[in-house]
Amino acid sequence: MLSPFVLIDVGCSGGIGSDWQHFGDFLTAYGFDPQKAEIDRLNRTESNPNISYHAYFVGDPDSPYSLKNTDFHKPSYFNPFNFKSAWAAHESTQDTSKFQSNPIFSESTEEWITIPTFVEQREIADIDFVKIDTDGNDLEILISCMPLVRTKNILGFMIESNFTGSEAETQNNFANVDKVMKKNGFVLFNLSMTRYSSRDLPMPFVYDIFAQTTIGQPIQCDLIYLRDGGSVFYENFWKSKLSIDKIVKLACLFDLMNLPDMTASLINKYKEQIGETVDPSMLLNMITPLLGGVQLSYDEYIRRFKEDPTSFFPSKIRTIRNMRS
Repeated sequence: MLSPFVLIDVGCSGGIGSDWQHFGDFLTAYGFDPQKAEIDRLNRTESNPNISYHAYFVGDPDSPYSLKNTDFHKPSYFNPFNFKSAWAAHESTQDTSKFQSNPIFSESTEEWITIPTFVEQREIADIDFVKIDTDGNDLEILISCMPLVRTKNILGFMIESNFTGSEAETQNNFANVDKVMKKNGFVLFNLSMTRYSSRDLPMPFVYDIFAQTTIGQPIQCDLIYLRDGGSVFYENFWKSKLSIDKIVKLACLFDLMNLPDMTASLINKYKEQIGETVDPSMLLNMITPLLGGVQLSYDEYIRRFKEDPTSFFPSKIRTIRNMRS
């Protein structure tokens, strides 16, 4: 029997994401947001008794990484957000709809807590994934979680970050996040980015709010970092081995993040351990994608690649698909 999948969600307004619900009754989650009314609503409507929501600002306001001690909001050569079309639209209409969920526009708690403190208070023995999305002090929260990585066996993080900002090490930007994650053994496996067009040539907005646009400079990103358990170098770096419990959970994370190739690497590496519970071949067949509209077994899929890698060219795949239509 696997242990529950434990999620820490910092910035949980709207509730725990639907993707995490795939874990069903195996999911235990702790959500944090400073908006008291939203936290009350989420706790009233949550059907999973193992999911709880907590009204806190997360972090340490006196940290050198906190917003008040950085130039995060200050316009500069490396922080051009105020010169983007989204900001211009807000100025011209005085529309604050994008920010209605922001704590400064609703009744917020005055209480602060750090994740390590919360974990200690609740005597949480194990954590699988940490999601951080605060629109500001994400780097500070991330750094505060690093002492928990090995003691709580954390497998991965999702962090909202910026491509903008100065070279200062306190800036919540991709460069600083990436350094912290690599130092602690995590590998970047996926990212999404939001683009903002200049006010000098506004582009269409992606949503019906004054925010990201279809074309423009990349400003923000959501970064997915995970342990690369399938790497032959994993044990050398971490000086430990993954338990079967963590192997299965990491495989689930790779699959959730649309990385079936990494799931396959993990299954192949740990076939012996996985085979004590379930047939690894069955799992590999389940994650093998269609090739030109044809469903192949994993072994046949790999055989075709080894015998003729050009069969994976788009032109070859289209030919297979056209022959079947």
